[in-house]
Amino acid sequence: MYRASWMATPKTLPVVRVEDFTSGPMECCAVTVRLGSWDTTVASFYVRPNKPWNASSLLPLTARLGRDFLLCGDLNGHHTAWGGHRCCARAIDISLATERCAYAWSICPDTWGSDHFPIFLATNTGPAPRTRVCCTVNWDIFRRLSAAPAEGDFLKHIVNSAQAATLVSRTQPGRPVPDLKQLQLWVTRRRAEHRAIRSSGAEDWTAFRRLDAVCRRHANRRWKESWESVCSSISSSRRSSTAWRLLRSLQRGPTIRQPILAVAISSGLTELALADLLANQFAARPPGPPMAARPSDGSVCMPRIHHHAFTLERVAALCNEPFQFHELTASLDRSKRRSTPGADGITFQMLRNLADSEKAQLLNYFKDVWNSGQLPATWLTAIIVPMLKARKPGSAPSSYRPVSLTSAACKVMETMVLARLEWIARALDYFPEQQTGFRRHRCTADSLGDVVSALEHARSRKEAALLVLLDVQSAFDGLPHLAVEQALATLGVGGRMLCFVQGFLSGRFFRVRVGRALSSPHPVTSGIEERSSLKLWDMRLIYGLA
Repeated sequence: MYRASWMATPKTLPVVRVEDFTSGPMECCAVTVRLGSWDTTVASFYVRPNKPWNASSLLPLTARLGRDFLLCGDLNGHHTAWGGHRCCARAIDISLATERCAYAWSICPDTWGSDHFPIFLATNTGPAPRTRVCCTVNWDIFRRLSAAPAEGDFLKHIVNSAQAATLVSRTQPGRPVPDLKQLQLWVTRRRAEHRAIRSSGAEDWTAFRRLDAVCRRHANRRWKESWESVCSSISSSRRSSTAWRLLRSLQRGPTIRQPILAVAISSGLTELALADLLANQFAARPPGPPMAARPSDGSVCMPRIHHHAFTLERVAALCNEPFQFHELTASLDRSKRRSTPGADGITFQMLRNLADSEKAQLLNYFKDVWNSGQLPATWLTAIIVPMLKARKPGSAPSSYRPVSLTSAACKVMETMVLARLEWIARALDYFPEQQTGFRRHRCTADSLGDVVSALEHARSRKEAALLVLLDVQSAFDGLPHLAVEQALATLGVGGRMLCFVQGFLSGRFFRVRVGRALSSPHPVTSGIEERSSLKLWDMRLIYGLA
């Protein structure tokens, strides 16, 4: 039994297998990888010994490998196919490469049980250092810069202040993000090292080594503190999902950082072309049937509580009253600690670290949007990042689902509007008691308890019970905007709040991001982005109306 050719690639590198290369005495396995700006196909070639084969069969093989390829394996140096006078199996093996494949070749000193030495390929620039880029923001500098008078848009002023206060550094994988003290220690150590190199004095070198020891102790202390925080989050009974998520990541091991590049490699597309392809795929989802506007009879949801007139008066007032400072503070406190910025570059950390005077300016900005009903263009644009579905092949475009990145400032204002809508729904007793989906302090166990109770009640009365399960395909993506507006009108929402929701739903666009490329804008005619604060509430509103 002879061993076939094989090839090992890092698990974190996006690769695509090239199938159907084995035929007759010639065996070959190949993968296509993207290094830099072009794709390279690496093939491992093997010929069974004492088997006749024709070297001219390599020509159709190289034609299938593409423009840039590396052909390694059992290719004897003495062969008539490449100018030799005779064929000899005792000669060294050679490898073939196209002109643009400028790689360094080396062999492993251990044969690993084979009669051939494994070949290692590396770029001529040498292996890239295993570091990651970290961004540390000096929030004191950020608050000082943001306190300066803003020239133009206030949110753009916040982004510029955060960029000016950000320090970019590199650290080893697995190490926590350096804090300001560690960055200052690195600067002091670098100065001490330069001073010691210039003077060559023993005292300067001693000072440098002491500073280097201080840096290492502080880094180790930071690493231990980060690990202790992870352990404390696992031991917390309220964060069981964190423990399960950590366990799944440990079992999964290292993963490809950008698996979407496998689609670009298999299709031979650039990042921009792949972004446009995915944008057309996400935009091609069949919308729901057109919904006709119902004639409004002026009826609203009447509260099933006392003091009807007072409740309706408060509902009408909340729909038009300007926001207060405590509403902004509550919305910022409920926001996530870590977030990815949207099209405007705003994060929740920037907004939370604003001083009270700048938060008052942010509140005035929200009031202007509230009074006009016109949302900024960056709030209406969503950046979609394709995420690989579980247990799906990474080389198929249909294996990816869209994840929307929207403006954090818009989410803060959505949360403020959502708090008022929830108060209105509770005051009017709008949602039925049996509805548990998308409601606070309700879960699936409540619905299961209702089902079990109904079954036990039917059995005790010797009656038949029927359970009907309904699955709505693309319920979020196919939700008509007109249905949301009609449900709000039934709830009695009007005035500026209704204008804000209408402005939030109309004129929306999305762009798909692959690597550093962005697709062209595509309109959103139905549904709401996945991470929008109003999305689940709108679905709860529609189900309550049904």
